[in-house]
Amino acid sequence: MIYFLGWVAFLVCVLSAIPIATVLERRKYRPKAAPVEEEQSLEELLESEPEEVVEGELEKRLRRLKLAAEGMSQEEMYAHAQATLALATMLENKERYSDANSAVEILVNQPGIGDHYLILALVKRIVLLKTLGMDEQIPETEEELRNTYMRLQQNEPQVLDMLASELSDSELETYRAIFG
Repeated sequence: MIYFLGWVAFLVCVLSAIPIATVLERRKYRPKAAPVEEEQSLEELLESEPEEVVEGELEKRLRRLKLAAEGMSQEEMYAHAQATLALATMLENKERYSDANSAVEILVNQPGIGDHYLILALVKRIVLLKTLGMDEQIPETEEELRNTYMRLQQNEPQVLDMLASELSDSELETYRAIFG
């Protein structure tokens, strides 16, 4: 009887250790959640005036955004593209054109975002380049826009009809100036 109780106690100890080890192992590989302070500081960073921004802070966050985009599924990549375009629009509305251009440039250089979002990003980039007076980069961007447009026209012509509704007034004006 004592041996039986000893074996039962041993089995209970061993079996109860397995879930604990599993939980500990899962915690080891679980990505850490971003602290609330960091999210608040990003909001403060975007709300602050350009002079108040610590040099390189937004660039560091944009680099993190670019690294986060690697290895995403197609749906995640589309959500990433939408979020980046929204960030660029918000920065543009706050007249932080160089920061908005940096965000769009990361998106344009990101492989796999899809032609639809690439066209939106390229049109926004042309508007930002004009605003920043970086006219020497506009022809190259327009050429990439034309190539992407032709590719989209061949593969998904129905998407081209929706593009006009997704562009701001200045972007729509630029889009129509290029494509008529």
